[in-house]
Formats: sequence, C-alpha cells, structure tokens
Amino acid sequence: MGPLPLTLNGNRYIIEFINIFTIWVEAIPKPDQSAATASCALIDCVVSRSGIPGQIHSDQGRQFESELFKEKCQVLGITKSRRTHYHPAANGNVERGNRTFKEMLRHHVYEYLDYRKYLIIVIFSIWQSKHASKRFSPADMTLGRKHKTPANLEFSAINLCSEDGSLITERMQNDNLITTFYSILTKAEQNIKLAENSYKNNHDTQMNERQFLPCDQVMKKFWLKTCLSRYLIGSRTVLENRHPVYKISDNKNLSKHYLIYHDYLYPSMNVSFTR
Repeated sequence: MGPLPLTLNGNRYIIEFINIFTIWVEAIPKPDQSAATASCALIDCVVSRSGIPGQIHSDQGRQFESELFKEKCQVLGITKSRRTHYHPAANGNVERGNRTFKEMLRHHVYEYLDYRKYLIIVIFSIWQSKHASKRFSPADMTLGRKHKTPANLEFSAINLCSEDGSLITERMQNDNLITTFYSILTKAEQNIKLAENSYKNNHDTQMNERQFLPCDQVMKKFWLKTCLSRYLIGSRTVLENRHPVYKISDNKNLSKHYLIYHDYLYPSMNVSFTR
C-alpha cells in the first residue's frame, strides 16, 4: 500500500498480508516495495510469527512477480498464485483491507507524519473487529478467544473453577479451547456460505455474462485517462476459454497475449467507441 507520506524513519509504503479465511492481518512499514523488501516482509510478518503458509495469492506487482520472490517461495515450499489483470475483486480481502487501513490511519495521523507508531494500534483494532460475513473477529478465529483490552479487563476475571466447584485443570482448559475453535470455525463457514449467496444474488442482478469461443474477435475495456479517451480497444482474438478468464492475443502482435476477466471483454463490432 502506498506511496504514503514519508515518515520520520524514511518509510513510505506498508506491506500487508491477510489470511483470507480468518482475515488475520499482518503489516509492516517499509521505505520501498522492491522484491528484496517484499521478501524480507514475508519472513518478518508471516513466517516468523505464524509459520510457513501453504499458498500466497497476490496482484501482479513487480515485487511479487520477481524471480527473487518466486525463488524464496519455492525454497519455503509455498505455492505462488496471482490475480488477473484489471480485476482487483480477485484479491478483494486485501483491497478492502487497504481501504480500512487508510481510513483508520487517517483518524490517527491527521497532524502527524509518523504513522508507524499507530500502525500496530490499527492492526490490533482490526483483529478485534467482527467480520460482516463471518460474524466473528480475526482474533476469535485465530486464537479461539478475544484479546484482553483495558475496556474489558475489569469484567474478565479468570474463573478457575467449574460450575460444580471443582478446579479446572490444564487438560480441561485445552479441551475447552479445542471445542471453542471447532464451534467458531464451523459457524464461520456456515455464515460465509450464507453471505456468499446473498452477495452473489446482488451481484448477478447487474450482470450480463457473455461466453466467448476460441477465434472470436473481442474488444478490451480501456481504463479511461480522460473523459475523451477511448472506452474500448480492439480487436483482439480469443485464444483460450477458461471462463470466467480468457486468454486473448493482440492482432497486431500475435506473440503478445493476456489473461483477461470476462467483465472487461465485449464482442467486436469493428468500430471504435468513444465516451
């Protein structure tokens, strides 16, 4: 995330990692977003705290697509995947996390450039916040409990006795924690399915999905730079159908091809569109 205002320590970027299921966030400020910096952030934020992940999904930033980052993932046994061009929804948790970070940091650093000291407070707040679709906080799903905060210390005295008055042993505490974990994760999965159906129904009402076949001529949506910029560019040839992602080629340079999400492709009409 960045570039941001330069801090007193020379940091201008925030490199962020999110567990897609639990929405547990780790982030660290860095002076740049080079491949070497991103690789170090992976070790500092993820591997050293939570162990080696099975998979990392990122955008197509140069730092994540570099040979250095890929080699480090390969050495650690991490599967590396990436989202398609111009489709930020494929990495929606991170995009939404960036927006939340900026909104929360803005309240803390309105008159201060050194947002580094407030970053961990923002992260801690996110850990405690209940997720809209899962209905549990990241702390609930990762730790099986909420963090203690000054607000609830007075009301959260540890009860070492069970209901019948017998002393709670360490074995009983572990069993209770395991039971709590299973209960939280099961309910979270059920809540995710309910939320997915709701989001899909709302999304599909505005969708006009198209199917393209190999050799079809299509036009690609162009990200407008000005109000008079071309809206569609083409023509392009469909090489492969991996719906909802399509592999297309540039008719002017057949060796050049792209993977494009179907939302940004339109049937070719052999005319130029302007807006």
